[in-house]
Amino acid sequence: ASVVYGNVKLIGERGVLKGDINNLYKGFTPVEELFTNNICHQAIFYKSSDLKASNLYYELKYPVQADHILNIKMSSLFEFEYIPEVISNFQHGGLSSNVTDPNFSDDLGIVIIRYFGKALKNKKFFRYKSVIKKAARQELRNGNIMSSIKGYIIYLNLKFK
Repeated sequence: ASVVYGNVKLIGERGVLKGDINNLYKGFTPVEELFTNNICHQAIFYKSSDLKASNLYYELKYPVQADHILNIKMSSLFEFEYIPEVISNFQHGGLSSNVTDPNFSDDLGIVIIRYFGKALKNKKFFRYKSVIKKAARQELRNGNIMSSIKGYIIYLNLKFK
């Protein structure tokens, strides 16, 4: 697999395990869930040759959610493998748990359309139809006609499924 990830054990404020021994962050994350819920970056490994070959990297445009947008893009191109093992201990409460990234919110639909395209016609992506419609409108305003048309076709396909 190009991306391998596992579990993260949540740690409380004083470095003590939160809750019981099984208190884990996330675990397995299907692609369609990845659009709204990220994999904890402390528990993810990327094959560097695939990152380089695809020209994907953390983008400074996303100061809070660069890892999230990267994971969405990577999941459209490469296989992810989940290992049900604790990879890291994680103290919740960093910047991303308190601040939203406006660039991520603005670009999510566009990234989904551009990277997933026809794959979005699958009904498992139904709940993202409004995000896709909004992105199609935004692409039209930005003069990206082909991307806008693709987005509207995907939206209509999901709407009438």
